[in-house]
Parts: sequence; C-alpha cells; structure tokens
Amino acid sequence: MSLVPHSRPLVGEEEERAVKRVIHSGYIAQGNEVEKLEKEIARLTSNKSACAVCNGTTALKLILQILGVGKGDEVVLPDYTCTALLYAVRALQAKPRIIDISSSHLQLDAEKFQAFLSPHLKAVILPYMFGIIPRVELYQREGIYLVEDAAQAFGAKQIGRKGIALIYSFYATKMITTGEGGMICGNDISIIERIKELREYDKKDEYSLRFNYKMTDIQAAIGLVQAGKIAGFVERRKKIQEYYDDFFLARDLAFKPSNIEEWIPYRYLVKLPPGTLDRIEKEYRAQGIDAKRPVFQLLHRYLKLPDNLYPESVKYYDSILSLPLYPALKDGEVEQVVEASRKIFEKKC
Repeated sequence: MSLVPHSRPLVGEEEERAVKRVIHSGYIAQGNEVEKLEKEIARLTSNKSACAVCNGTTALKLILQILGVGKGDEVVLPDYTCTALLYAVRALQAKPRIIDISSSHLQLDAEKFQAFLSPHLKAVILPYMFGIIPRVELYQREGIYLVEDAAQAFGAKQIGRKGIALIYSFYATKMITTGEGGMICGNDISIIERIKELREYDKKDEYSLRFNYKMTDIQAAIGLVQAGKIAGFVERRKKIQEYYDDFFLARDLAFKPSNIEEWIPYRYLVKLPPGTLDRIEKEYRAQGIDAKRPVFQLLHRYLKLPDNLYPESVKYYDSILSLPLYPALKDGEVEQVVEASRKIFEKKC
C-alpha cells in the first residue's frame, strides 16, 4: 500500500518551463525574476512593497532586526506554533514571551496577551496557524510592533492591514512554494528598502555585519507561476475540506474555529479523545495515510517552562491530528483518507 503523504507540493510543466527559461537566460541568481515576484506578491497582498529572502525564518529575523528588536527586548509568541518564530527572536538575543492559545481558534489568546504587557515588550508575532485568521485588532497595542506571520495563510484577504509587516514562507509544504523562500511585505516602503539593504553583503560602502539572505531567480520563477495559481489552490483546498466535513462533522470530530475573520484551510484538524492521538496516528499509517500532529513541539517545552502555565496548548497538542489537505491531493486519495477514517472511528476510540 502506497502512503498518502501529509503534504506534497503541486508543481508541474509550467514551473518547469519557467525554470528552463531562467537557466537558458544565463542569469540564475537574484535578478529580474526576484523583482517581478516581489511586485506580484505586493500586488496580491495589497501592500506597497515587498522583499524576497531565502526563507520565512530569515524574513522574521530581518523584520525584527529592522524594528530595533535586540538584547533585553521582549517579543510575544504563541506557544502552539512553529519553532521558526523562536529562532528568529533568539537570533537577536531578545527574550521570547510565550503565551497560551485560545480554545476558540488555536491562535494567540488575546486576553492572556494583555496580561503580558510590559515596558520591555517591543513586538508580538501573530502567526496565522492552519490558515485561521483571528480578529487582528485585538493584538494591536500602541508602541508595540505587530508582525503578521502568514506562512500558512497565503491567499487570505483579511490580513496585512493592521501589522507593521506581513511575513510569508514559500517552503515546499506552504500555500505556494519556491522550494525554499520567504517574503516580507509592508506599506512602509522605507522599512522594506532597509531590509533589502540588509539581505546582501557585497559592494557596500560601510562595513557592518551582514549575511547573504537572497532568493534566486530560479526560485522566483517558480514562485511567479505558483502565485498565479493561488485562487485555484484555495478553491481546491476548500473542496477537500468540504468533502472531509461530510464525514467528520457528523461525528463531532472536526475542529472548527470561532470568533475569527477568515479561514484558509491549510490543515484539516481532527479533534480526538484524550490519550488516543498516538494510537490513532499509527492506525492511519497502517491504513496508508500519513497523519501528524500539526505542531511538532510546544515552544514552552523547548524553554523548559511548566506545562501548567499553558493548559490550552497542552490540551490541543495532545488531541489535534492533522490529515492530508493540499491541492496535489487526488480525488482517490481524498476518498482513501475518508475510508481509512471510517475504519478507525466507526469502532470505539
């Protein structure tokens, strides 16, 4: 039995032709294709400017660096998220302030965020985990930078208007891909231009610590094709979600967020009875389905903070399983996921 992968990019002949065109041009490093992609992503996200970089983690680090975040400053992060956020903060010797999530939408708990306000708090990173967009205004505070991390929410409409910057990742499993890659979008053109100045190290009049953070034209060519497909990608994801809903909603197994602005279905989240996740994950694999925890580890556990400070994160870490949901998923594979689910859940968990 072949395994239905948890994630898989949808790339084909159009992307292949775009890469060949760049290769045959003789210019494959950062150049015109990167500039075109920056303009296209800025247009699609209704931002004035954008800067392409080598990955999403770097995008987070660079925006924080430009905003002046450094040693002694605090940055709020939700507990139930990707470790990239933690790495970006620690790379600048800033202090991550880890906050529990809300049970209504699995995003940063706005009320608990309020309790963490301090004179040292300089920024909050709001990742739209699983494509779920909460009410962003709840996280706006005067004097505190709001960075919107839309790595899992490209294609969403209700984002990029209230934060200082909008961050994307174009890793292979994201909404669109360039293989590896990231983007920083914003309406303050001066900030984006300063980031562009930082992403390159060569031919500078003044010496300062710099690194090569560039994207290549090969990657950007793929990204331009992918960006043109985003509407179809989102539509396909929603159709798969609806198909799954017919099975999981009837059995009260689907996690459905509330008190939100928008939801782009990046993951299909199944809520399980306590103590069953590991076993059910193995049962899916035995049925040929790669189902996973959607978050590898909670941030507070990396920092060795006590579980009792993060009850909602711990609860959902132990009870939410993610099923395959992506545009490359074939109809037969969607049916295979549902059939496997029927065999697993129509017996006592």
